This record gives sequence, C-alpha cells and structure tokens, in this order.
Amino acid sequence: MHKIKLSPLSVNDLIEIKKYITAEFNDKHAAQRITSHILARVEELKNFPLLGEALEHKINVPTNYRYLVCENYLVFYRVENNEICIIRILYAKSDYLSTLFI
Repeated sequence: MHKIKLSPLSVNDLIEIKKYITAEFNDKHAAQRITSHILARVEELKNFPLLGEALEHKINVPTNYRYLVCENYLVFYRVENNEICIIRILYAKSDYLSTLFI
C-alpha cells in the first residue's frame, strides 16, 4: 500500500475549492461533498497508484505526472517509490497546464 503525501499547494487548492463553491453557490454542503469526494478518490490511489491517466498521453510531452478526474476537478500526482505525491488539484476547465508548468 502506498502512502499519500499532499503538497502545500494541493492543500491550498482544496481550501480554495471549498471557499469558491461556498461563496459562489452559497452551498456549504455541496462544497463539503465535492472536497470529500476528491479526498476519497485520492485515498483510492493508495491501493491503485496507476488509477489516473498518464499526463504525457494527453500533452505528448514526457512527464511523470498522472491525473485523476474528480467531478469538475483534476488531481495531479506523481508516484515516487511507495508514495503518491499529490501536486495540485485544479478545475478541469482552467488552463491547468500553465498552472502546473509555469
């Protein structure tokens, strides 16, 4: 079983997602449901580290990043030995490639 390691940026992403949904839709329950769903999907990576798609298949650039789709969000991560490093959690319709690589 792999260990999950959340980067500080990914933790901040979760906080911002929750804030945005709460403010934009005035719905704390939806914000909690979505962030809980994201974290539940991340937990699945402990047993299935290759569950997410390899990012290089999408962008044709060599990278060890993988991504997992969670509703309208993408969880970007790397598998490093027995650790799953969660790099970022970004809105799927954003310019996530610029956010990841710039």
